[in-house]
Amino acid sequence: MFSVSAFLTFLPQSEFAPALLFQMKLYRGVLGFALTLGIRHAIQALHSAGLATQTVLALAVAGMAGPIWLWLYASGVSAIWNVTAPALRGGFIRASLDYSFVLALWSALYMAARIWQDRERAERAAMAAESRARDAELEMLRYQLNPHFVFNALNSIRALIPEAALDARRLVTEFSELLRYTLREAPLAPIRVRDEVNAARRYVAVERIRFEDALEVRWQIDPRAENHCIPGFTLQPLVENALRHGRAAGNPVVLIDVRAWVERDALTIEVANNGALRHTAPGTGVALTNLRQRLNHHFPDRATLTLTEHEGWVRATIHIATPGVPCAP
Repeated sequence: MFSVSAFLTFLPQSEFAPALLFQMKLYRGVLGFALTLGIRHAIQALHSAGLATQTVLALAVAGMAGPIWLWLYASGVSAIWNVTAPALRGGFIRASLDYSFVLALWSALYMAARIWQDRERAERAAMAAESRARDAELEMLRYQLNPHFVFNALNSIRALIPEAALDARRLVTEFSELLRYTLREAPLAPIRVRDEVNAARRYVAVERIRFEDALEVRWQIDPRAENHCIPGFTLQPLVENALRHGRAAGNPVVLIDVRAWVERDALTIEVANNGALRHTAPGTGVALTNLRQRLNHHFPDRATLTLTEHEGWVRATIHIATPGVPCAP
């Protein structure tokens, strides 16, 4: 492009034939291209020296390479075509400045491109690191099955064995299926609401052995909502928090309502319990924060999780607009 532009610029005022002039300008362009390769190598050699050092180096090398470029061009034109290079008619020093300016301009463009590429790579690396950290954080949630729940479940099984062997066997089955759910290959990947509800039902079955008539859970799951997808471990933490809320409020019977429905292509999941927010149990905030992060990860700007209190009921509500995340196998 540089050779063509130089040819078109000099063509109207040149005494040389167009073919000869084009050959000369093409020769000059090839020499300049070769010099820019050397400048680029020099800049890359000091890539770790910082932007300011690289800029000064690029300008200094461009200033020194200008006269070299002109000398090589003039010598080649004289040797190959036996003519005097048109650039020398204004003097070697003046022409050298023009050639140095061209190389300096190229160096500036090259540095700008390098800065843009470095910035793009840095942003991509930061995004990748953030994604890896987020994935690691989400993966850690896999191991956050409440240890108190596990301890209590095992104690309940032990207490049932001598008195109600059938109930103990049923509890072992529910507990083992719940553990199987937590240990699946991708526990936090999107999964059907139906499967999340089944896992939450197993959790409730285990807890009901311990609390007996002091716990009542009602399920209202819209069939249209069952095949929608939500992140794994979305429902169970809400049910667990509802149980904590209800017990902290001192209710003789903890009532929990679990609902899921679809309206205008939006999925809503609600877990409510009798109680009050001022009785929030320790750990609730961490669970909700983790759940919000996971919802935002899978449904950016399309999911909300709110916690409200009204007329003696605490409600945790998840609203997902136009859910469409593929479900795990």
